[in-house]
Amino acid sequence: MIGKNELLFSVLVPVYNTELYIRECINSVIKQTYKNWELILVDDGSTDHSGIICDQFAKDNEKIQVYHKKNAGQSATRSFAAQRAKGDYFVFLDSDDQLVADALLVIKEAVTKNNFPDCIIYGLKRENITTGQTEIWTEKETITYTSYTELLKKLLSNSTYNSLCRKAVKSSMMSYNNNSLANRVINGEDLIQSIELLQNAQTTVFIPDILYWYRDNEESITHRIALGEYVEQFLDTRNYVLNDLMATNLIGKHDLKNISTTFLINLIDIIRINSQNNDEDEKKRVYEKIRNHELYSSFILHYNHGIYDLGFKALFYFLFRHGLYNALYFAESGYRSLKRVLKQNRAYIKED
Repeated sequence: MIGKNELLFSVLVPVYNTELYIRECINSVIKQTYKNWELILVDDGSTDHSGIICDQFAKDNEKIQVYHKKNAGQSATRSFAAQRAKGDYFVFLDSDDQLVADALLVIKEAVTKNNFPDCIIYGLKRENITTGQTEIWTEKETITYTSYTELLKKLLSNSTYNSLCRKAVKSSMMSYNNNSLANRVINGEDLIQSIELLQNAQTTVFIPDILYWYRDNEESITHRIALGEYVEQFLDTRNYVLNDLMATNLIGKHDLKNISTTFLINLIDIIRINSQNNDEDEKKRVYEKIRNHELYSSFILHYNHGIYDLGFKALFYFLFRHGLYNALYFAESGYRSLKRVLKQNRAYIKED
């Protein structure tokens, strides 16, 4: 059994071409108020100075290990790091992000308070480095899940839960499936890996503390992979997830509506990004991939916004067919805002 005073955290960092940010990332671990940690840095074939910077830190700190290997992608690199880690719990950190100073201490306290759960999921601050806009992803209170089916519904109800960077996972939960779909895609690898990790979890605890700072660079999507391939992977991974869940009867029709709504909202954001593509031929090819994919029809069919379903579906078809993609993005955003206001008003009326 894990002893509460000797809890060791392994912070796993896949590193790829982040020389501008990797120092801040590493320092955020070194400066942790809880000191029983090890840092595993895996240089995934970087072509800039990221690997050299990692080596410099490792020379000065025996708690830091650095590995260099051929590029294999983020999911495979995390698995590589985990197989070399010795911690009781694994914490996932991207090489351009940071942990807040007391992150490991808060996680340690949550772990011991909740009788050593399989997973702790915490809050995250997301900052767009292009626009300076920030978002907070967190819960209002501590929530405990002991049912995988209910946990799965929550994870799939909102894409902000997909990120492994919000999760501290008991080391015994880590899977090492070399054939995992997560190892073959860039878009959706966190979603697949989260499902694989948590399918055997007995207890998962959500805590409201914001422990992670996530840098969001919208341009990185097109820098890492051609947008057409990105869209194809987005659709394929979601299709894989839905088919697998329906086949195992883990979700019902109502759940499918909520999940499809979440996926469609993500897809609309991709459509907006593609609308800014200066290559008209490539732009058309991306839209054709979306229109012709079987999951596109499923998203529309199961889209769920209460009594407004039919109205939004008609508006979606009209705007998408006529190439009004930015309007589509803002219409959907406004639609969700309207729904939140109406929901708040109904709650206010009930209280009166």
